[in-house]
Amino acid sequence: MIRIAIVEDEQEQINIMQEFLTRYEQEKNVDFEVAVFDSGVKFLADYQPIYDLVFMDIQMRI
Repeated sequence: MIRIAIVEDEQEQINIMQEFLTRYEQEKNVDFEVAVFDSGVKFLADYQPIYDLVFMDIQMRI
């Protein structure tokens, strides 16, 4: 299983990323565990190095 974090503050972009990941899972027969954070602060607050891949928004609201 591949653990993925999505750090994004816009729900529409979160939905798009999740759709891409779901499609990839089905096409390549892999399993993802996806966690979503709506701010970098929340992502880093109790950070544990458990993620294999992090998709992070470059420009987020404060």
